Amino acid sequence: MQVGILYDTAKGVLVFYICILICHVCGQSIFLLVYGLKTMVSIDIVMEKNYNKMVGNDFL
Repeated sequence: MQVGILYDTAKGVLVFYICILICHVCGQSIFLLVYGLKTMVSIDIVMEKNYNKMVGNDFL
């Protein structure tokens, strides 16, 4: 009986760690995706400002 409880506990801990690992990897991917999109938008805004300065539309 004790071995069964120990086995279930070990299995539960293993599943828990696998879930944490999956969440960590997915979370990192989501973070990188959001960060990448944010960086692209920032670069786009800077390029647009520079273009407006060159053209003479300096309202941004």
